[in-house]
Amino acid sequence: MASHPVRIGYYDPFNTYQAVQNELQHKFPLTNLHWKYNSLKPVKSIPVLPVELVEEIPKSSATTDSSVYLRLMFVTYDSLELYRSQVRPLIKEWLKKLVVTSSVEWMILFVMPSGSKDKSSTIIKTSLFDKLKIDFDTSGKELSELSIEPGTERCIKLRQKYESDFAKTESYTELISQIKSMLLNTFDSKHQQYNDMLSTYNQNHMSSLLAKVQLARLFYHMRLLEDSLAIYDDLYSAINILIPTNKSAFTESFDISVDSNNFNIDTLGVKDVSSFDPDKLLQSPPVNVFCLKSSVFSAQTQILRALASSSSPSSSIAHVGVMLKRLSRFLNDVSSDASCDVNEWMFAVIDLFTNSDTYVSADKFLTASTDDEIKLSSTDFYNSRAELVLLQRSALIAIASKNGFSIKGLDDVLHQHFQDISLDDDTKPRNNPPFSYPRLKEILKDTASYYNYFEQVTEFIIQDLVVCGREKTIDMLSIDLAFLNYHKGNYEAAIDIIHNSYQYFIESGWTFLGGVLLEVYLHCIQKVNPDNHVMLLDICLKLLASIPSSSTSGKVVGINSYQSIKKKPQIEGLFEKMIDCSLHLSETVEYPLQTFFTTKISSYISADFESSLDRYFVELKVTNLLGIPITWSSVAIEFQTSGENITFLRKNVTLTNEREQTIKVYSNNFRRGYLSPKQIIVNLSEKLQFCEKLSRDGDGDDDFNQTVLKFTNGSFTQAATLLQAPQAEPNLLLMYRNLNKFWCEFRQPSSLVLGSNAIELEIHNGDNDLSKLDITVTFGSVDVKFDNHGRAFRQQTESLNRKEVKRIPVKYFYTGDSLKLNVSAQISYTVNGETFQYFMDDDIDRSLAVSVTVSDIFRESFFYSKFQVGTSNAKFPIRIKDVTLTSDSTNFDIQVPSKSYDSVVAFGEQPVSYLYRILPTATYRNFQVEKFDLKVTYSDIRSECLLSLQKRLIGEFKSLKLDHYWFLIHSILQDSLRFDLNHYAIYREVKVLNHNETLLFAAKMANKYVPFEHLQQQLVKVVGDVISDQWLEPEEPGDELRELRIAVPAPSLDVLHSATFEYERKSQYLVGEPIEIKLTINTISSWALEKSGLENEEILASSSPKRGEPVKKKHSFQASLLYDENWLISGFKREIFEVDYSTGFSENDFSLVLIPLNVGKLELPKIGIKSASAQEQEISMDTILKNGSETLLVVPEVSSITFTF
Repeated sequence: MASHPVRIGYYDPFNTYQAVQNELQHKFPLTNLHWKYNSLKPVKSIPVLPVELVEEIPKSSATTDSSVYLRLMFVTYDSLELYRSQVRPLIKEWLKKLVVTSSVEWMILFVMPSGSKDKSSTIIKTSLFDKLKIDFDTSGKELSELSIEPGTERCIKLRQKYESDFAKTESYTELISQIKSMLLNTFDSKHQQYNDMLSTYNQNHMSSLLAKVQLARLFYHMRLLEDSLAIYDDLYSAINILIPTNKSAFTESFDISVDSNNFNIDTLGVKDVSSFDPDKLLQSPPVNVFCLKSSVFSAQTQILRALASSSSPSSSIAHVGVMLKRLSRFLNDVSSDASCDVNEWMFAVIDLFTNSDTYVSADKFLTASTDDEIKLSSTDFYNSRAELVLLQRSALIAIASKNGFSIKGLDDVLHQHFQDISLDDDTKPRNNPPFSYPRLKEILKDTASYYNYFEQVTEFIIQDLVVCGREKTIDMLSIDLAFLNYHKGNYEAAIDIIHNSYQYFIESGWTFLGGVLLEVYLHCIQKVNPDNHVMLLDICLKLLASIPSSSTSGKVVGINSYQSIKKKPQIEGLFEKMIDCSLHLSETVEYPLQTFFTTKISSYISADFESSLDRYFVELKVTNLLGIPITWSSVAIEFQTSGENITFLRKNVTLTNEREQTIKVYSNNFRRGYLSPKQIIVNLSEKLQFCEKLSRDGDGDDDFNQTVLKFTNGSFTQAATLLQAPQAEPNLLLMYRNLNKFWCEFRQPSSLVLGSNAIELEIHNGDNDLSKLDITVTFGSVDVKFDNHGRAFRQQTESLNRKEVKRIPVKYFYTGDSLKLNVSAQISYTVNGETFQYFMDDDIDRSLAVSVTVSDIFRESFFYSKFQVGTSNAKFPIRIKDVTLTSDSTNFDIQVPSKSYDSVVAFGEQPVSYLYRILPTATYRNFQVEKFDLKVTYSDIRSECLLSLQKRLIGEFKSLKLDHYWFLIHSILQDSLRFDLNHYAIYREVKVLNHNETLLFAAKMANKYVPFEHLQQQLVKVVGDVISDQWLEPEEPGDELRELRIAVPAPSLDVLHSATFEYERKSQYLVGEPIEIKLTINTISSWALEKSGLENEEILASSSPKRGEPVKKKHSFQASLLYDENWLISGFKREIFEVDYSTGFSENDFSLVLIPLNVGKLELPKIGIKSASAQEQEISMDTILKNGSETLLVVPEVSSITFTF
């Protein structure tokens, strides 16, 4: 490669140059130049500047060479006469012809002849050299005549012979320093000149392009290669911008040849070498675009080669990589604008560069290197070379195609021609095509040579791409090798190549190419391993997966779509082949459902009214992506709720070729509550199924909160990776009961014995006679047991008639203390040989709405029992319909008040009292076996309101045929409605207090779970009209009446004391007058508990104190009169008396005197009696003071009145 040194012109009219040539040439190239071309920018350093001296002769017709940066004139003379007569005229002519017309610096070198002296005589003061300086140096008088500005020293004196080496060195050092300075001045001048041109003209003006060319060349000559390259890059971009805006200034023609002498790396085969100079081209419009771009590109490559040759090996490789990359860009640019076929020229130009010394050196270094780090750091080189050789291969394919060479395989696949391909024609010689480039002639002499070269160059490109890690591009190139091997019959080799390549194209949306590869792959597998049904099935499935369009699957439709080359009969055949392969499988295989279908589960689970059976269905919207009729052997949708699964199933489903279809999937199982879709399973054959996993992200299934439910679809992975399509996003579905189908509910029993635990399962049959009814009830608590000491209650019934209602009591034992228990029922039954199942669970409240307290009052021969019946929750009043106390024993006579109420309401803390007088027979003995049966018949006021509202709503729903939505809003009414209970209890008028809030909840449920808008509006309107209304309920709802039975034991009392004051009765007594009193205490023990031989019976309720064993036969008591300020007691303070129980009755009399201390009506003093025996056992007793409330009138004595002041 030429070094393009800086040119220095010289004029040597006296043949003086030869005398100093050797010394001067030894000083070149120049070194260590420093150029400050801009005060705002750093100094540019030029380490080495090659210099070339070229001879110039001034002529009248001579043109100035713009590549000369300094002009020298060598002169010699030994007298002033010779100077004046010959030298000075020649200098003036040289300046006039070559210097004045250019903008370069100049110097005159005076070479003093050997043996001559500076002065010819001592008389003459001016030396020979001084005369030269006076005329042409700093203030030369001859310069003004030539309009040359003075001011710079331009005359240098040299000698042919020096007195010493030091003198010679000093002289030439001064000369070289001056040459450097002059060159830098020229650089400054030209740099300023070109920049002025750039600022004067528009960036896209032709003169601006010319200025950029000259500026780039200036930097190149100065060996500022990076700066020069940047300007050339900017120039190339400016050319592409200017051409469309100034078409008249450009022409397009390609006068090139690949066999001419000009076909080299510098001229690129342009025939007219004179037009390869961009400077000349731009000055002679119209400009040939191809020549201009080629010349600029050639200048760029010269710079890159210069950089590569002057750098370290690693930097050289980097520069070569950049050169190859720019070559690819240049060739693509030329080919895009070419009006003729330039493929042969492109192929040859790439050969030029890959055979150049610069490229070969870099390639040899990399090939010989064993350092992996060097290769990894050279990925740009490998990548650029791969792209360039790939471009050369593309040019070759285009040339070969025009001359009848092609690689078969793709056409065979498109036209379904899978016959074996003959290779007989591959070795037949072909007529040599009209090529000029010898290497192309050799490659395309026959098919075999073309295929061999094609395979070699493709493998060469792949090797480079492996270093770069471009796996996907490798896959694309491997396709060509796959088709080549397929054409040659090398099926195993084709399988190895295609095995992983097709997936990239399908995932990238290029299903056309991916599908074609899969078909080739399928054909090869059939040839090599026809019994591998698992692999054949997998390939068929992936082929079918390449067909769906983008409207649902997101794949590209059109030129890149595999669907564009497949018609429905071909798709159906491929689908049948897939099914046929699945029939040979030994195990079930599973693939994502989204491969062929997209699905969406509707938001509603509905009862099937097309049949009287207790069947429910959910609609599945299916998008048939293949667009062909397909039969599913079965489809199942699995839902999950509370850890349990419920499956909707349908068999033998036929899909038409319509894209969008809706099918109903049924279930004979009912499970009340919210269902979360778990998965959809479609079986196409016994061993082939497709599944779509559905998983919910987020918690909460409350329809009344503000939480947004979001579902994320899980992905289903299989050994064979398939295309993923968007999964359906189902919402949480609600499965609720239907009044017209089989349904049941848990209720509190209508009659309950206090102390026992029971619930009632109420079953409502639908429109079918059913048989083999099997009921299992379980509780969520481990503390619940049943009669059989098991964890479950089970009952079987042979049959149940249509519309029959059956109530099944369920008794259980519970040892915990929770008032709420979770209970579940699982019911199975048969209708016409078909089995149905019903699952439900609920939380039951064990607390009672009613509370009962009892107290007993004993007398000598009878006792009173007082029962107070009220509500257990002050917020919810109850209606007491009836309270009765009975006994099966003949030992009692129970007397009730003469007046009673038919119905009474107990509010808040206001219980209703019921009093009974009980008279035992004379032979009654208390053995703790006697008991009374208290029965309280009542109803909950809120339940009455709910029942009344329910009847009205169901009636309205039935009139509009909306009754199957009743249970959808039943729970809302049950849980959220608030009634004016006091108002209803008094006036029997139902009045809802929160109808707006309740209506809002009902509207939300309707909008979410009722499928049609007009039904939603009807449903909400009916609910709103009813709950916002007020109405009288004339009848007491008997369905809500409850009975509470309490076993009340006969009360007992160990001791009953009856005290009586006996005295002389007068109309009045005087203050201070002693009154004699007889105190009689009768003690009765007939109410005491006696031992019985009968087995003790557990009593669940008692009105008496806790009783122990019967008391002993005798017991002592102490009686005392309590202090009273109105009386003075004499003769009695405390008295001990003893009672004998064997008699059942004891009487004790005591005498005392009472003295009244105050006047007025004075009550008799109180008496207190307590046990005086040792505390061996606890006894129960009560005291009756028969006349304790009597008063005595006490008056003052008349004869003695005292006044106090």
